[in-house]
Amino acid sequence: MQVTKSLNLPVDPPYEHASLLEQLRLTLIDQLQQNQPVVLCVDEAQTLSHEALEELRLLSNFDTTTSKLVQIILIGQPELRARIRTPQHSALRQRIVMAKQLRPMNIEETHGYITHRLAAASNEDNRTEVQFTPGATREVYRVTGGIPRLINVTCDNCLLMGFVRQTQQITPQIVHRVVQDMVPNFDDTTTASEPDLSLAGSF
Repeated sequence: MQVTKSLNLPVDPPYEHASLLEQLRLTLIDQLQQNQPVVLCVDEAQTLSHEALEELRLLSNFDTTTSKLVQIILIGQPELRARIRTPQHSALRQRIVMAKQLRPMNIEETHGYITHRLAAASNEDNRTEVQFTPGATREVYRVTGGIPRLINVTCDNCLLMGFVRQTQQITPQIVHRVVQDMVPNFDDTTTASEPDLSLAGSF
């Protein structure tokens, strides 16, 4: 249903499954003929039910003699890969043409990531009002292991503490205090080798 809503496909109850799939197939053909192919990105795919994954497998069967009608990208945590490896999802697994897993960033990439996010949030093109000192960046990397989602959470809380303290410079001491106050404590739960998320595949 979410796919039909995203395509603005009018669907009136009662929802007859075969009819719904046929309407969707015809809409996808029309999109392709208009040179507007559809790419379906599913985030947090590890939380999908077995039934939802089976529906995605059915969608992956939609094609013409020359092209796929929809490209499907599953994005999720590492447990998504484990789920797709189970026997009940063997048919889905056979349709995956590419699978990639993102590894944690190194310290240089972490610095660049923080700098980019600050610049993107800034009201000015060439300067940011808040700066992370080199020591603060190293501390962020140490406690997060270079995992983007943990970097985001840590830096968000650092910015909040900087605002409360009325300072525009984030120091290692601020990062350390933030991590102490966070639950769970990243020092106890994160290692530099832990992956952030895996792209289980596209098909």
